[in-house]
Amino acid sequence: MRARRVLALPLMLTAAFAAAQGVPATWPVKTDDFESGSLSEWDVVSPGDCSVAGGAGYGSTRGLEVRIGQAESLVRKGALSRAREVYLRFRFDPNGAVIPDSGILWVPSKSIFVADVRGPLGTNLVGLRMRQTPLGYRAYLQWTNADGSWSNDFESGEFALADGWQEIVIGARVNGWVAAWVNGSLVRRVDGVTHKDASGDRAEIGKAFTNNDIAPSGTLRYDDVSFEVRRIADLWVDGTNGDDGAEGTS
Repeated sequence: MRARRVLALPLMLTAAFAAAQGVPATWPVKTDDFESGSLSEWDVVSPGDCSVAGGAGYGSTRGLEVRIGQAESLVRKGALSRAREVYLRFRFDPNGAVIPDSGILWVPSKSIFVADVRGPLGTNLVGLRMRQTPLGYRAYLQWTNADGSWSNDFESGEFALADGWQEIVIGARVNGWVAAWVNGSLVRRVDGVTHKDASGDRAEIGKAFTNNDIAPSGTLRYDDVSFEVRRIADLWVDGTNGDDGAEGTS
């Protein structure tokens, strides 16, 4: 049985959130360690600001560099395996990026998106936003509600990010929860959320939104990106009607 056929089948299955605080077991659908030196498998927004560079990755390997300003600058990959429970795993280094903090009171206006999981309608199931304070970088989650409005948890759910390499996982269960892990430890989970999209199938890495109130600057670094779906312990498939020639994306 081919792997892509297996990945296509558990999309609507449900699984309880793990009682442990670590990241649940997952299946990787799309991975990139950028060692190829190419972004040809990604859709690149603002190509002049996104590049793969030697020494820019974790452990001084090749990595993705994203130069930030007010406009969007990111790489994205769509039409991945649609799933109701999705995860985006990546190594991230803010690399001393400057995100102005003065003169603005509302936190979302002085923060930037650094990663995002979206669905077929283009709305985000879970996004990671980051700002800079006198005490260092702080991050929080954002998602799109069923009515199309956005919700943020910065008032009660901000957590610290280091100015250096860390592994981050953001995850969402449609109409259930959104969560974040840093270096394998759960740092934030919000239950009882609703979503406009019924599944997630797009990964976005980089600055995924235009800022009008601030002008951030610097270069973010990423490595070991992986779009993942929840692993199912027991999976039954239809050996008669299943199609090994299917793309595995629906």
